Amino acid sequence: MITWKSDRDRVMVQGFNTPLNWLDDVYEISGNASGISGNGIAYNLVINKNLLIRIGCRFIQEGIITMNRSNLSYSVDYGNPLSSNNCDNQATFLINGKSYVFTLK
Repeated sequence: MITWKSDRDRVMVQGFNTPLNWLDDVYEISGNASGISGNGIAYNLVINKNLLIRIGCRFIQEGIITMNRSNLSYSVDYGNPLSSNNCDNQATFLINGKSYVFTLK
């Protein structure tokens, strides 16, 4: 049995003054999730640094998500501050004190 429970908040932080231009809308997402995988492994996810999503960009612009399962903890850091107005497709995977940059597709 697979289970999934999440608690998220999404807040519009930019773009509310231009209702006809949805491409400048930016949302901040916070929250957590937990569940049991198809292999029976319990896990939880925590958004440690709020995710920032610009509607005009298909990638998460900023934020950190950490996943814990069994004795393993790892995270994804989307880095790139929103203030740069850059649609960056790079993120960093952090595990066991090592980091690996990867490209989002």
